[in-house]
Amino acid sequence: MPPDAEQKIPFLMVSCYYPPVGGVQVLRTTKIGKYLSRMGFLPVVLCSKEAILPGSRDEELDNFQRILICLPKIRLPSRQTKKIPRQGVDLNSSPKPLSPLKKAIILILRAVKQFVIYPDITVAWIPSAYKAGLSAIRKYGIRAIYATHPPPSNLIVALLLAMRTRRPLVVDFRDLWRYYPFRVKFHPLELLLTPWLEKYLIKKSALVIAVTLPLVRAFLRDHRPYLSPKLLYLPNGYDEEDFASARPAKKDSAGRFRLVHTGVFYKGRGGSYFLAGLERAIQLFPELGKVMVFRQVGYVDITEQEHIQRLVERGVVELIPPVSHSQAIREMLGADLLLLIVPPKRAGEAVLSLKSTEYIRAEKPILAISPPSPTTALVEEFGAGRSIKNDDVEGIAEAIISFYKKREKRNSVDLSALSWYERNNQVTRLAEILWKMLGGCEREN
Repeated sequence: MPPDAEQKIPFLMVSCYYPPVGGVQVLRTTKIGKYLSRMGFLPVVLCSKEAILPGSRDEELDNFQRILICLPKIRLPSRQTKKIPRQGVDLNSSPKPLSPLKKAIILILRAVKQFVIYPDITVAWIPSAYKAGLSAIRKYGIRAIYATHPPPSNLIVALLLAMRTRRPLVVDFRDLWRYYPFRVKFHPLELLLTPWLEKYLIKKSALVIAVTLPLVRAFLRDHRPYLSPKLLYLPNGYDEEDFASARPAKKDSAGRFRLVHTGVFYKGRGGSYFLAGLERAIQLFPELGKVMVFRQVGYVDITEQEHIQRLVERGVVELIPPVSHSQAIREMLGADLLLLIVPPKRAGEAVLSLKSTEYIRAEKPILAISPPSPTTALVEEFGAGRSIKNDDVEGIAEAIISFYKKREKRNSVDLSALSWYERNNQVTRLAEILWKMLGGCEREN
């Protein structure tokens, strides 16, 4: 593949969220861009300048060649009621809990937002992104357009640009659109337009990427006539370079057994059951209350703040503000037990948690609270831990106690088998397809 910038094939990446925004919304896209830039492609990233997301923080940029086109800020409705401190927290202080009235108002506004706004809360970004995309295509000689979902607004921008310019369209589905499990389905446009838009998008796409096998099956079920020759299964993975120089986060002075969860902590995704299981484990095995700590690294949803704060006051839980991805890796490496929480029922049955391969690569035992899903299948495939159903409080308690009693046992992982999920290896498969699609094209002036 050509090593010089002048020889690289420029392609447009449409992703409203991009560093310095952090979180799962950006990680997969930035890693794909990073490794494609080493394989003969020049990413031209169309994003929003510092779009505000709850539970995100300034994320460092990986060092690779790219062009950033950052549009003006989009002020998004936030789940947060106050700012989270950037540099640690005082574990001895208790934030003032929300009044029942304020909590009710926030929850009502969330529901109204989902009913009223279509296709998502970044919809205001579409006109300016379309205009900037057209300019970028002309200026940089863009040969293909890539978009990631969610949010759906990325797909609409990319589809409009592909239709206008006749550039090949590559869409990366990190989750379903038509059957998106975390969106209210009673919005009339959601019911009427989304099935048609998804069908039209897939029909017009040159390549459709799906992150899990359940997504592959769903797309083949609904769109087989358009998909068979252009569907790529590319699961979430880990970046070996993230682990190469990472050092484990330091233990506290007491050297307590550390159970770590990185990312957003939601009630609706099983957080309440875990907290109940943790309390039950301490009831059954009181020693845990003195020798173990649950370290929540990231944002805590308002529905769980009061419950988790009670455990903070008891010294059982530490709350760490959202951190960069590199710091999250350090937290994983410093854990004795890692917690995965996957949404229950249909919302989680098609999910391969973005953290799952990173957790396995960290070679720490994993407690997965999840329905049967690609996440639990992966944990079991590598013998990396145990999976418990979301509402099984007694099972969660027993598993926590069991992991503590076996704390000296090292979790051994076959890294050669896991390397199939390594980002460089994954993107190599994608690059080969893109080179066949675009390699013979000459850049337009």
